[in-house]
Amino acid sequence: MDTQGSTSEPCRLCDEPAESFPARPYLVDKKSRVYLQCPRCGLIQLSSHMLPDAITEQRRYLQHRNSAEDPRYVEYQRKFASRTVFRVLEPPAKILEIGSGPTPVLAELLRDAGYSVEIHDPYFFSHPRVFDDTFDGVVAVEVLEHVHYPGQFFDRLARMVIPGGYCCFQTGIQRGTVEEFSGWWYRQDVTHVCFFSERTITYIANQWFLDRNPTVEGNTVIFRSRPVRS
Repeated sequence: MDTQGSTSEPCRLCDEPAESFPARPYLVDKKSRVYLQCPRCGLIQLSSHMLPDAITEQRRYLQHRNSAEDPRYVEYQRKFASRTVFRVLEPPAKILEIGSGPTPVLAELLRDAGYSVEIHDPYFFSHPRVFDDTFDGVVAVEVLEHVHYPGQFFDRLARMVIPGGYCCFQTGIQRGTVEEFSGWWYRQDVTHVCFFSERTITYIANQWFLDRNPTVEGNTVIFRSRPVRS
């Protein structure tokens, strides 16, 4: 694949043709990367030809040092819970955490607060049966940027969350220019493949959830599920 020329692919969120734009050489492995930006939903995505394989992803995730013994990490997860779950759902709401990593700190914090919590992580706690269940809420911290096919991801979530329930996420929101994106530190992780702007978040809200204006505070996003129609 010619990484210097222009390319076009269907957007992996909305299927609109997405066009490539140049980004300076990738800052982790020193290889050039081709990113595409969708004119419809605004999602910036790594070309599908360059998505990391499962071995690369798991190797990178094992380098994370997220632990229940790290008070800063515990506080990080506690702040997320305070900004999201504690605001919109009361115990004993049934919650699914997606992408917990090898140490499900957030799940334990929520359980300690009285919530019923299940977890699914394809590399560390694979429980695909959860996708046949329904939940009052779904939470995912620093997960969306790793999802290869976010359109399929949100299709699935929209079926799993009960009407009036909530999906709560934290991810780096892309707010800069294309030039600033090229030097953005968040882009440097080899497993970060999708980058969401506020326009992208609004598209997701309109397409899959209730709120035309979802709650966005910093890098935290709350979507409310569609209610039952009378």
